[in-house]
Amino acid sequence: MGADAAIAHAVEQYVAWRDAHTPGGTDAVTRFATNVRLTGRLAALRPDLAHILTHPLAVSAERPAGIAARLSHDLLAALHEIRADTPTSDDSHITVIAAAGAIAAVLRAAAHLDPPGQARLADHLTRDLLRMIGVTEALITDLLATACPPAR
Repeated sequence: MGADAAIAHAVEQYVAWRDAHTPGGTDAVTRFATNVRLTGRLAALRPDLAHILTHPLAVSAERPAGIAARLSHDLLAALHEIRADTPTSDDSHITVIAAAGAIAAVLRAAAHLDPPGQARLADHLTRDLLRMIGVTEALITDLLATACPPAR
């Protein structure tokens, strides 16, 4: 299997795994937060996927089959929910690129941490990304106080 095929397969497995551990019927902001928290814990929970998904092609914001494309859907939905009365602009693309880069960096850094360290890093990233899109501190605190779904 070539690199592109391996990455595409890993992304599909990642999305299925992530979606299976994200409660159905959750609002867009909660879904985005949960998905970032799960992704940041990927090295401990699914090291096989984490290793492949740290490849630059897997996290490229310009690649339609990469992680960024999957997370961008959740991010844009959360942006729309937060800023319902403000149209989504081309600046949202920059937000997606920034989020993809941050997630890629955390995936690489998490590979060198123990599971509690990965959890702290994932939650720190989640807090920062939620702030970046304008989520209130009160909601961020509530979201991070909720246990991250177990994802074995």
